Amino acid sequence: MANQYKNKVVYNGTTLIDISDTTAVQSDVASGKSFYTASGQKVLGTGSTDTNTTYSLSMSNNVITLIGSDGVNSTVTLPVYGGEIT
Repeated sequence: MANQYKNKVVYNGTTLIDISDTTAVQSDVASGKSFYTASGQKVLGTGSTDTNTTYSLSMSNNVITLIGSDGVNSTVTLPVYGGEIT
């Protein structure tokens, strides 16, 4: 039997969507949230979410950093064109 799921959309020879390299597994995705596996199968996540994580914001020059109590940080660098950020 052929694979009933699709993991790629090709239109006129151009790949528009390709999820064949998806690496998420059910335990990585929050419980009840849907995602697609690399084969194209839609499944529900089983992972738990940490509701105890807190965040603080740090800004230096044009760099904004969101600092998580869980050790996961996100950084955004803002473009500055002939001026400064205040």
